[in-house]
Amino acid sequence: MNALKTYLSGKRKGDFARTLGISPAYLSQLLSEKTRRTPSFPLMVEIERATGGEVPVSSWVDSCQGKSSQYDEAAE
Repeated sequence: MNALKTYLSGKRKGDFARTLGISPAYLSQLLSEKTRRTPSFPLMVEIERATGGEVPVSSWVDSCQGKSSQYDEAAE
């Protein structure tokens, strides 16, 4: 979320929402600290593409960064 806020700083959010095919209201929810909405995976991929990689899919997965997942542990 912070990566998207940083990317959109000084840019027209309504134009970006239209580029993604979402409403400006939904984009506001993605940017809001209060609602903490997480986009669907396909939308994360579209955001990454639309930002030229400046907002990668991984930026939405902050709670898992630096931690082993259950799948990593099961593979050992």
